[in-house]
Amino acid sequence: MQRVVAKTRRVPNTTEETPDLLLARSKLAENMVRLRGRRGWSQDALALESGVHRTMIAKLEMRRRNPSFDTLVRLASALGVTLHELFAP
Repeated sequence: MQRVVAKTRRVPNTTEETPDLLLARSKLAENMVRLRGRRGWSQDALALESGVHRTMIAKLEMRRRNPSFDTLVRLASALGVTLHELFAP
């Protein structure tokens, strides 16, 4: 029997670092730190209140991860703001 190997196509990278993505990630990070500070919360406290793991919060604040929509909703709810306010300039 002859073995058939399927050829795979390379899928273009759709997650490249565009200026808009970098700006959104930066604003989110700045606002998370500011809003946490207003409440006097550590990353651990925000993790407890939001249900988002502390390492994820740290990576978001260091601009190293892109959050899911569910994560954004949890963070906004815990911080008492809207999703729009998480990204506001």
